[in-house]
Amino acid sequence: MMRGVLELERADIQQQTELGLTALDWIVSKLDAVTHDFAAGDDVYDFSLDENVEKIESLVLDSTFIDSEINLMLIFSNEGELVFSKAFDLVDVDEAPLPSYVGDQIRENGDLLDHQGTSSNYCGVLRTSEGPLIVASRPIITSKEEGPIRGTVVCARRLDVREMETLMGLTSLSLEMLELDESTESEYRATLADISEEDPIAIRKQSPKLITGYSLIEDVSHEPALLFKVEAPRDVYQYGLTCITYVMGSFLIIGITIGVLAMLVMDKLIISRLTKLSNAVSRADTPSSESTTVEAPGGDEIFVLTKNIGDMLEVLKEYQFRLKERERMATIGELSAMVGHDLRNPIQVVYGLCSILRKKVEDLKKLGVDESQIRDLEYVDDELHEQMLYMNKIVSDLQDYSKTIRLVPDEVDIRHVIEDVLSSVKVPSNVDVSVVFDEGFPELYVDISLMRRLYTNLVNNAVQAMPDGGDLTVRGHSSDEYVFVDIVDTGVGISEENMGKIFRPLFTTKAKGTGLGLSVCERIVESHGGVIMVESEVGVGSTFTVRLPLGGALKGSGVQTMSIDIGEIADAIRPQSP
Repeated sequence: MMRGVLELERADIQQQTELGLTALDWIVSKLDAVTHDFAAGDDVYDFSLDENVEKIESLVLDSTFIDSEINLMLIFSNEGELVFSKAFDLVDVDEAPLPSYVGDQIRENGDLLDHQGTSSNYCGVLRTSEGPLIVASRPIITSKEEGPIRGTVVCARRLDVREMETLMGLTSLSLEMLELDESTESEYRATLADISEEDPIAIRKQSPKLITGYSLIEDVSHEPALLFKVEAPRDVYQYGLTCITYVMGSFLIIGITIGVLAMLVMDKLIISRLTKLSNAVSRADTPSSESTTVEAPGGDEIFVLTKNIGDMLEVLKEYQFRLKERERMATIGELSAMVGHDLRNPIQVVYGLCSILRKKVEDLKKLGVDESQIRDLEYVDDELHEQMLYMNKIVSDLQDYSKTIRLVPDEVDIRHVIEDVLSSVKVPSNVDVSVVFDEGFPELYVDISLMRRLYTNLVNNAVQAMPDGGDLTVRGHSSDEYVFVDIVDTGVGISEENMGKIFRPLFTTKAKGTGLGLSVCERIVESHGGVIMVESEVGVGSTFTVRLPLGGALKGSGVQTMSIDIGEIADAIRPQSP
């Protein structure tokens, strides 16, 4: 609060200083207007031609000085010669002798007599041995504002005590004008150092009751000439102190009142409710109770605390459920390993029988057996082969979730992996396949067998998503840190509802699916330090993007292992909370 009061006080004294400077500028502008009115007159223009002093004296009367409030009027020829001058004392209201130094000092400031155009003007402060003058200089031209220029008219008024009283009367401010000399510069050295073009007003706090604003005034030669000083009482500061005192006193009274009221109501409104909350928590049997709800009326902090305690109990119950599911899934994992191992042998036997059956079919064809009889055997062979491949995939998926994935990385060209996968996957004739890799696509340090598994799953999913045909595109591109491989299909797409579930173990929308394919893909990518992302729109298609670090797996590490978290399977199959 006090900082705001000080900023307000600073803005107030700045405004007052600017007001004083504006009043001084107004006096200078008024003098410039008087000078222009006199210089742009046919009588003065004619005088500059014939230099008839009597004629000009008849024009420059004492009333001219009094009405215009000027002390000096000088007329110079184009050669800089003083052809007319008159001085007037506004205090004694009488003509005064012209100071001998004035003409020379005006000539020394060459700009005052150097007018290049009919609208040229110079005005400002001129320092003299008898004090500063406010001067204005205008070229002598005709009343129609036309040339050629016939000389210069200079008017001046003293910047003395009388002038300062006029300024103070206009602004109702306490003003002072200090000439810059050695003593002034020494006394106000710190103040002068604070004045700059960016901050032209320096402010000094003289006392708790007085504040001062300072600004530099340059002469007509653009040299520092005067130090403009504005003094003002610190009314804003004193008023701020009074307000702060009242506010602090009010806060003290309010604080005492609140403290007393708090002590009176605490026992009734807080302690009793906390006691009820403690009793409710102690009655909650977290492991066995079906409900862990702890309720408390109201909407205050105790209500929030009660809600948090209830949420904590729900979390504990959730962790208990997840622990049981992990134990159950660990058992399933062990069973999967055993079942996978036991099923491998029958699958191999069926595979061998399929080979024998296929050989027998070939032999029957050679013997000339009717093709209608052979066709049934070929159908049986194809169905057995297809179902055997499906069973083998199920076994492989189950075994991947029952063992640790180990990486054996090496330098691999992903383009070759993609080509091998596409050549091994059965792609229907109504699906157009295209492979587009950027030129200079880098090799990666990855496990080639896992990469084949990864892209085989993704390509198979893309093909299965286009039962009516479509376009399958594999794109490869890279950045400074990563490589990207996009598997793009124009299939049925994935609904927004299922987008967050597709990587969960055992989640599938296929009639024949284990729900482990994309989970395996995600594990493979993450084991290489990468990320798999998906974008999809129903009826338009899907894009699966595999992003791998440019270095691939950790080079030089030999073998990198990754444990499968069987608990995530539990997350996938447990009922979702509403």
